[in-house]
Amino acid sequence: TDAATIAGHWEHLVDEGLGKSADLFRAERLADLDALTDERREPIIDAVREYLRSGSVAESSRALFLHRNTMLKRLQRFAELTGLDPSIPHDAGTIRVLLARS
Repeated sequence: TDAATIAGHWEHLVDEGLGKSADLFRAERLADLDALTDERREPIIDAVREYLRSGSVAESSRALFLHRNTMLKRLQRFAELTGLDPSIPHDAGTIRVLLARS
């Protein structure tokens, strides 16, 4: 097994350090997303996670076996529901912390 590193787990460390305020922020930002059924929510979250991993719509689409437009629609839907755009670096960091527990 690989040793845990700060670089590999920074989202969880930030989340832990923020404590209760992270829970409140998460509840506020993800409320509309959490209101969706699992069937509708999970593909959106999967698309966002894959996009954050690669930073490329084309690569993310291939990894998830999606058409490029479907990938873009899922990223756009996430932004509409949370007010956070995965393509904006500042928002991307925030999203990674918010999704650390999901």
